[in-house]
Amino acid sequence: MDKEPIQLAIASGLRRLRKEKGVTQAQLAKSLRLSQAQLSKIENGGGSLTAEQFIWLLQEYSLPLGYFIVPKQKFEEDPFLQNALVHLGATHLRLVPGVAVPERLEFPETAILEALVEDSSRLITALAPVIVRHCERINFQRIARDLRTYAFGVRNRIWWIVDGTYHALERRLQDPSLPRNFRRLYQKAFLLLERKKSEASQAQEQLRDQEDELDQDLISERTIQLIKKNRDPLAQRWHILTRVKGADFEQALKDSEEQ
Repeated sequence: MDKEPIQLAIASGLRRLRKEKGVTQAQLAKSLRLSQAQLSKIENGGGSLTAEQFIWLLQEYSLPLGYFIVPKQKFEEDPFLQNALVHLGATHLRLVPGVAVPERLEFPETAILEALVEDSSRLITALAPVIVRHCERINFQRIARDLRTYAFGVRNRIWWIVDGTYHALERRLQDPSLPRNFRRLYQKAFLLLERKKSEASQAQEQLRDQEDELDQDLISERTIQLIKKNRDPLAQRWHILTRVKGADFEQALKDSEEQ
């Protein structure tokens, strides 16, 4: 059964509201007197809010009446986050003119965390060159812990991107035409990420059957089942419902090499 357009608008509005106000899913769920699992379901288009909950949100955050009825498609990716990723190493992305990077996004861990909950496959694959350049000072376990409180159901994304970046590096290092400066950078990052494999393995052992619906157009059961059937082994291993392939992380590395 297709998810109703109003449910998709509510889902988009709630995620956008939490991001704008810096509120975690657990905090908002408590304020709305919902469990985090219930709010997660609503944010994925699987439910709605009561009239009382709507009124509380509008009053508490001084929102306009139309905040939750604007179609999801009209909201673009975060330009502040995009520019932050460019400065952190995703040089193949376009700098958005006139947009200064907030201080909090100058830190790789914060930018990675926010990109992982952005639901943008383009920004998420762009994390590969960011991780490569900064993996020595990134605490992946801390990001994983933050994901558990920031948004229910997306906790696997950090290890998925680490796993994808690791194998993308492995493939790039097999390219004899790889420039020397990138070869040195990639060799160092490869060895550092190899040490994280045990942490990723532990996280994989704790995986539940819950699927993480990353792609924003997963609005019908038919689409979901099609994605589940055709996703690549990397996404299947981490229970991510997405069209993103392991090769997309490698392509992000290649594209960033050319800039």
